[in-house]
Amino acid sequence: MVDDATHPRHIRFAFDTGIGSSRRELRFYVDEILDPALTRGFTIQDAIARILGGRGFFRRSEIEIAWTTSAVHISRLIKINLLKCEQARLLRSSLEAFLLTRWSGNNPT
Repeated sequence: MVDDATHPRHIRFAFDTGIGSSRRELRFYVDEILDPALTRGFTIQDAIARILGGRGFFRRSEIEIAWTTSAVHISRLIKINLLKCEQARLLRSSLEAFLLTRWSGNNPT
């Protein structure tokens, strides 16, 4: 259950990576699903820090695999300035900003 904090199996860390308002493409923080107790006290900043680790940049292919998305989709996100790419690397700061703005907790429906 996403976006219903009263539900006993509420998933707090879901991110909509879709483009446009008609199609949602949700990605979930897998640690929360596998072991909810591990993330019980996490803030969104904690979750994003764990998702991205300590690296400053990522190859596009790494994000495509980690987020189970296509190269075309990542290219579209870059084209519309939702992700920043320099020298074929995605910047951590843009990934952080993207995840924060696409976090389901920002837009409950």
